[in-house]
Amino acid sequence: MALVGFVVWELFGAKRPIVDLRILGRRTVWAGCLLAMTIGFTLYGSIVITPQFNQGILNFTATMSGESILIRALAILGCTPLVLVFLNRLKLNPRILLGIGFILVAIANCLQAQVTTSQSDFWTFWIPLALGGVGFSQLLAPLSVAVLSTVRGIDTAKASSLLSLSQQLGGSLSTAVLVTMLDRRAAFHQSMLAAGITHANSSVQRILLSAGPEGLQRIYAVVVREANTLAFADAFWMLGLVAFLLAPLVLLIRTQRAAEPVTLAVAE
Repeated sequence: MALVGFVVWELFGAKRPIVDLRILGRRTVWAGCLLAMTIGFTLYGSIVITPQFNQGILNFTATMSGESILIRALAILGCTPLVLVFLNRLKLNPRILLGIGFILVAIANCLQAQVTTSQSDFWTFWIPLALGGVGFSQLLAPLSVAVLSTVRGIDTAKASSLLSLSQQLGGSLSTAVLVTMLDRRAAFHQSMLAAGITHANSSVQRILLSAGPEGLQRIYAVVVREANTLAFADAFWMLGLVAFLLAPLVLLIRTQRAAEPVTLAVAE
């Protein structure tokens, strides 16, 4: 209700709205905002769950967990100057880079889902993390160029602020969705795995015979760990699916060549 009230006030009540939502009447702007939300959803979502998996399941140290995320950050840092060359010198249509970027992000998350196991090590994820970094480098600056090149004057600042706001909203939404999803999927997988834990299972019999009274505790710990691992894999699959399904929104953006070259268009 608070959000609805804010929208109504900004559209009809405020003489000088903090966020001028009327600019969303332009197709390129609202499509760009949806894409910005998708970027925030996939980028911040993976930043939230990757350290949780690394430290909670794989028992990485905080330093190792940070270094794994650094792989993607370095890929973004290394590829962004090349992306700016494509935009400024080669005058490549930003929609091409955006389309490629979303596909790479989708593939990267799907690859990470496939290698998400309780036996993974530090270098297991370097390929999907690096690939995701390459993909994100083709999203941040080109999206700003594609949207802002179609507006002029004071509308440029309005569109820029909406893009930034949309990206932050996407990040907040992903945190809420992923935390809920991890909890529910872990409970689902735990119930499915526990259904197969019976005395008729030969593996269960061996553990109970060898471990004695502690056997049940050991089995329970394994079930919980595997259930949580499968939940994290589901989360990465979902992030990849979101990037893939919303990528066609790129086709709704109408681009025009910017009057001046882009020097920095990476959102906070």
